[in-house]
Amino acid sequence: MPVDSWRLVSRRFSLETPAEAETLFAVANGYMGIRGAHDEGLPSNDPGFFLNGFHETWPIPYGEA
Repeated sequence: MPVDSWRLVSRRFSLETPAEAETLFAVANGYMGIRGAHDEGLPSNDPGFFLNGFHETWPIPYGEA
């Protein structure tokens, strides 16, 4: 099978490192971004859509807190 430098494939999901998949499958261009997240992840691993220049004003739950 030829190597395609534009393709990223995940053959299996690791419960020990969900942040790795979330990082690899995030998409952003500097103005907006979509955070990748597993469907059955932790509450602190929610998917998100982010716009540059806008931010939340309520407390954000952090996994390490």
